[in-house]
Amino acid sequence: MFGCGQVGGSMMRPGRKEPSDDLHHQSTSHTNLRRNHRPHPLDRWRIGEVGDIVIDPVRQTVTHLVVQPPEQHFRARLVPIELATVTDDIIQLSIDTKHLRSLREVAETDFLPIGDPLPTDPDWDVGTQSIMPMPMGGAEYGMWSYDDHATVNYDRIPRGGCEIRSQSRVTSSDGQHVGTVEGYIADDTHFAGVVVRDS
Repeated sequence: MFGCGQVGGSMMRPGRKEPSDDLHHQSTSHTNLRRNHRPHPLDRWRIGEVGDIVIDPVRQTVTHLVVQPPEQHFRARLVPIELATVTDDIIQLSIDTKHLRSLREVAETDFLPIGDPLPTDPDWDVGTQSIMPMPMGGAEYGMWSYDDHATVNYDRIPRGGCEIRSQSRVTSSDGQHVGTVEGYIADDTHFAGVVVRDS
């Protein structure tokens, strides 16, 4: 699932990036950011894994890592790439666990009338999202009706960004399914592409 610069359900042209702190940007060579790649904070507590990444599609750079406990995306945090040094074996964070937990949460949930746009924000876009209509009654007769509202789970990302989720389906230009996203080829200066696993 790819979520690129969406606000209120409509596609937006890439714009300004999220204002960030004046952090030292460390340089690394190209490497593979793997699905489940585990970042290490300064205090060495086990904090989870990289689930998604956020890129700037104009500059083709990685701007943020989405770090989450395994299978708990609702607890994910948005980590600026300036806070991480990435190698083939490890992601070393320049912050401790307490600082990590103070970073912005990515996942949000709203209960909205079907077809209504998501709430807008001047500094943030919508990344990946999923919609779950709410069934109503009639199950005892083998029939279901649906409420006119739905639960929408979505991610907030910096305006103009594009979120790439691991295990996303990948299709070719002619619409054929070719596999799923297994990892990313990137460093803190360039996004080169994704690693696709055949299915």
